[in-house]
Amino acid sequence: MCTTEEEYENIILSVDVKEVEITESAKNLIQAIKDVKVYSCKNLRNALYANGYKQDHGVISDYDIGLIENLVKHFLDLIESPKNPLNSTILERSAAVQTSIVVTNQLFLAVNDIVELGWLEREYFGTSKTKWDGVLFKTGDHKVSPGFVEFSGGVNDATTPEKERCDVKKLYSMMIDVMNGYPTKVKKQIFCIRFYGNPLLLQLSIHTNSTKIENTMFFEELVVHEEVTFRIQHAAIIVPRTARELVKFTSEIPKLIGWKDAVVKQIEQF
Repeated sequence: MCTTEEEYENIILSVDVKEVEITESAKNLIQAIKDVKVYSCKNLRNALYANGYKQDHGVISDYDIGLIENLVKHFLDLIESPKNPLNSTILERSAAVQTSIVVTNQLFLAVNDIVELGWLEREYFGTSKTKWDGVLFKTGDHKVSPGFVEFSGGVNDATTPEKERCDVKKLYSMMIDVMNGYPTKVKKQIFCIRFYGNPLLLQLSIHTNSTKIENTMFFEELVVHEEVTFRIQHAAIIVPRTARELVKFTSEIPKLIGWKDAVVKQIEQF
């Protein structure tokens, strides 16, 4: 329990999510998409091509704008397709292929020599025979994992809030076990991605009203400070199904980059 203002400040500094710095070209692309006067697929696509896809693009040097380009185009194509699967009833893995897996693969593309992604029914030695929807591995060393991925149902399916609660309990209890097995030199910090498709009431604090969210990817972490474990949510991002939602999604991408950077920093300690 905090007893002084200094201790409180130390906790805030330890668990505060820092805003990531992105390149000017990435900022300009996000702003151009925000500035579209009428949110339509045609107008968003025009803004994307007018402000992105430059010559001499490098996967690593232009990572942030490349991530924005690829994710915006992916969801723009789904929204404009004859039958957007995200407006239908699709089960867990089919939803993941179009959402969490696409986003995560793109997020770690430029650092796949550091972080390797394992998908669907994957095991990690530190969690015994538990099957994971996704595991983040240290590239070349599957005995090191900075995090896990869990899908709690699909889109518009029959998944219940109870299933989501059970998945969260499983996920965080296993994450704590893995953290407790870290070498003493490694910071006690571990990450996860969750997806929940059906409507869920979320109250961010006692001072705000509950917000109804659905088709949401959660990018989170656990971190230990002074023997107390804190759960930090870097982003809760709704998967876009309309042009308006896509604009909001685009503005949230820097939060995903910040989460990814924290994962890379953690894994480099091993």
